[in-house]
Amino acid sequence: MRAGDRMRSGIGALLDPRSVAVVGASDREGSFGGECLDNLRAHGYRHELMAVHPRHTEVRGVDCVPSLEACQGEFDAVVLAVGAGRVLDTLKQAIAAGARSAIVFASGFGDGGAEGKAQETELARIASNAGMAVVGPNCLGTMNRHTGATLWGTYMKRLGAPGPVSIIAQSGSVAQMLSIDDRGLGIASILSTGNEAVVTSAHALNHLADDPFTEVVLLFIETIRDPAAFEAAAERVRANGKRLAVVRNGRSVTGSATIAGHTGGLAGDDAVYSAFFERLSIPRFNDIDTLLEAGAYLLAFEDPPARSGVGVMTLSGGEAGLAADLADDARLELPPFSDEGATSLNELLPDFRSPNNPMDGITVGFDVEGVRTVCDAMAGDTAFGTVAMVFGAPAAGGHDDAFVLDVMQDGLLTEPDNDTRLVIVNTVAALGRNAQLERRARELGGVMLQGLRAGLEVISKCGDAAPPAAMPRLADVAAPAGLASWDGLDEAARFEVMNRAGVPMVECRLVGDRAEAVTALHQWGRPIVLKGCAPDLAHKTEHGLVKTNLTEAVAVEAAFNDIVAVLGELNLAGSHVVAQPMARGGLELIVGVRNEPGFGPMLVVGPGGVLVDLISEASIHAAPISEDTAAEIVSTGRIGRLIDGYRGAGPFDRDAAARALVAMSEFAWAARHHISFAEINPLIVHADGASAVDIALSRRGPTSQPDVQP
Repeated sequence: MRAGDRMRSGIGALLDPRSVAVVGASDREGSFGGECLDNLRAHGYRHELMAVHPRHTEVRGVDCVPSLEACQGEFDAVVLAVGAGRVLDTLKQAIAAGARSAIVFASGFGDGGAEGKAQETELARIASNAGMAVVGPNCLGTMNRHTGATLWGTYMKRLGAPGPVSIIAQSGSVAQMLSIDDRGLGIASILSTGNEAVVTSAHALNHLADDPFTEVVLLFIETIRDPAAFEAAAERVRANGKRLAVVRNGRSVTGSATIAGHTGGLAGDDAVYSAFFERLSIPRFNDIDTLLEAGAYLLAFEDPPARSGVGVMTLSGGEAGLAADLADDARLELPPFSDEGATSLNELLPDFRSPNNPMDGITVGFDVEGVRTVCDAMAGDTAFGTVAMVFGAPAAGGHDDAFVLDVMQDGLLTEPDNDTRLVIVNTVAALGRNAQLERRARELGGVMLQGLRAGLEVISKCGDAAPPAAMPRLADVAAPAGLASWDGLDEAARFEVMNRAGVPMVECRLVGDRAEAVTALHQWGRPIVLKGCAPDLAHKTEHGLVKTNLTEAVAVEAAFNDIVAVLGELNLAGSHVVAQPMARGGLELIVGVRNEPGFGPMLVVGPGGVLVDLISEASIHAAPISEDTAAEIVSTGRIGRLIDGYRGAGPFDRDAAARALVAMSEFAWAARHHISFAEINPLIVHADGASAVDIALSRRGPTSQPDVQP
């Protein structure tokens, strides 16, 4: 059996075991072993169960044996409810007894000091050699609400009803909180993976891809230990028609990996995770409340909406304004009504009102028919694929709930072939879940979400009609020609390497003396730049080695002499001088590449030149990127507004900028085994075309951590 198949089989043995042994079972109140026995008995486990304790014959009503060696037969799952000091020996005994899987509750391993880390490494080695799936250490266990297999270390008086949502959480506390399921999603399985010495989130996800009970997987993670395996598992989940959403904590912690220049400061470690999830089309949220609303949305809708465009209808002008603000925060585009839809609705509105999005639903009249009319008009408008109706509906009743129920009676969307998606948003999550409205929303083929901010964010991230497909990361792409000899190339030759890769570098010429420099000035017929270069020289400007806007021969000669003098003082091997035509003006961008171990190359794009220190805004994307992604980068945020034109400058060539980004990302992927970072600052986007005037690149050394992507 292959390793991946063994791991899936082992996880399956934890979630649907036919035999369980709990080592360290105890009558002591609050003990993990005793609580685990109580959970198994209280929550529906009906198969063989054995307690293991050296001095008891029965623990909490369960037969007890002194050791695993005394057990007759093999166990699907063994729970190690023992201290960290006994874990390794007990694990070896479980393996000798033929156990297929194990859970380790104890902490003090990788979460402890050097000795604990060494013990965790040994635990992983023992389990790997035996082909055993081990969850933990430092976890609370696993549970399957459909089989009753609640291998959980703290007693759960109340658990959510069995259902279609599975949860993977590296935090046991978060997993336990979600197991109660007050949101009413319905729980399939929960895996608290802890330190992930053996079974990782990727392994758990890979197993759930085939789980017949699971439709949606919610993840709470701190780190991804094997990004390639996680990506493969996520692809299997999607291929099997299941949906994903994730919270990754640690957003405020700056990544430890840095690169030269500005790029490292613009893209911290957490941005790499965001780019990774974006590539996999996994919506990422920043808090658990919104993650649960995403779970409700993904359960309600298996497929993308028929059309992009979200229309929002409220019952007050104040809520409409708030909805507009929160939609902007969530980067949720609220398009205007179509011309046809606006004309139709205008016939119903008073003269002092006009169709807007968000739309105050009481503009026709504060009555049921008036609000239904507005909602039907939005649902029938081709500008909208989703209509979000925003109301205040407390769980205990009152406020808008009775009125809204009347609006939603007898089918809210009157056209029988209407394929517009209906989402009811309860304005304030703290009002609680109104069961009647939730039920009515489901009957209408929609969903009710709690909280206006969370609801709009979920619609924004989960309701894309046509999410962009990630560019394939092909394993057999050849390295860019000339890259292997990069360290020995002069600046002009390096520019040529990048040009051949499709990056639009300005013309660059090696000049050996003042006469050649002057010849370049005359041949180009416009101002030139002279640069002093050397293979190991990173910051030319700081040494006075960049002379710009040279228009006369005498100025060119003087600049050449100055550069040669400085190079002589620096005494760098391979020093030389190059000439470039002065680049035309335009919008300056910084375009960088970080090669992240495990995740592969990441493309970083932000305002460049002098703006790089003034505008701390950059986007990061897993390379290579598609043309659609490049177009989005240069059309949104500050970069999009700057390209459109600002204070008399621009507009600039958006398409040329997008082509340069695609080319740089493809170079990054092809060069992933050879470089640690590369940076263009600036890429100048002109009114027509784009040009890169400088390239900094660091090759990967022999001790660099390998990239595990294909």
